[in-house]
Amino acid sequence: MTYKYVETSKLTDVEEGTFLNPIAKSALEFALAAAHSLRCKVGMVNRDHSQHYYLYDDDYPLAYGRVGHAAIQETNGDNFYYVHSPAVNNERYADYNDNRYMTMTKSFDKALENVRRYIRRPSLLSLATHHWLKTAKTNFHSETDDERRGVMSKARAISTEDATLLELENLYRSGYEFTVATLAERVREWVTAKDERSLLSRDRTSDVMFIYFKPDGSHQACRFGKDIWRTIEAEDATMVEDLPEPVIQRVAALTICEDKSHVDLVGTRIAANRFVVYA
Repeated sequence: MTYKYVETSKLTDVEEGTFLNPIAKSALEFALAAAHSLRCKVGMVNRDHSQHYYLYDDDYPLAYGRVGHAAIQETNGDNFYYVHSPAVNNERYADYNDNRYMTMTKSFDKALENVRRYIRRPSLLSLATHHWLKTAKTNFHSETDDERRGVMSKARAISTEDATLLELENLYRSGYEFTVATLAERVREWVTAKDERSLLSRDRTSDVMFIYFKPDGSHQACRFGKDIWRTIEAEDATMVEDLPEPVIQRVAALTICEDKSHVDLVGTRIAANRFVVYA
């Protein structure tokens, strides 16, 4: 199960001194102590005061992890201080259970030790995985799927038999003059769409590149195959220091687009400082 990060843009800052029930108050006190220890901020997904808080910084797109004070399954209703982070591997739970990433204790001091041990800034690969799975993957795959469906629909308008289609294509390319005008036009449209798709596919690489521009103007980038369906592991990606000129041009083209926009043969703009483009 891929760890599900929360984007900092979804978080709302919390304020001290707000009236809370005892459990929620304990959770907030723990979260504030954790943030003080790590010198980061505390946020929540919505304005409803709860028992769960996120640790983050304004200069990074993803929250570092989640902390709180709550009762969970198998604790007989007792409340525990917990730390939820991808660095945790709690083998009491199956891989598909979100609690796999949770460690818990009744001790406040031990819980703070867990914060310092497990909470850390997500890596570039974690950031790339998050945006690839959430937004970019669908865009890149639907781009080629739409072209494939377009060619197939034009082929089905002529025949469902591959041998017949191949023979008609050979006749068309050899300059044969069809006596039935409607058939000639359908064959022409199909062959043209097929050729266009072939030309477009030559302009696409099998790899894509994720680029993150940091607040200081520098960048981090990694290259990986478009066939990644889950977490991008270190062995799947190549770190890139200098961006090739075609990649720079694709990023420049996407800067005028809105967030989450995709341009065929170019890539996806995730946000003003994050892009996934053809490598």
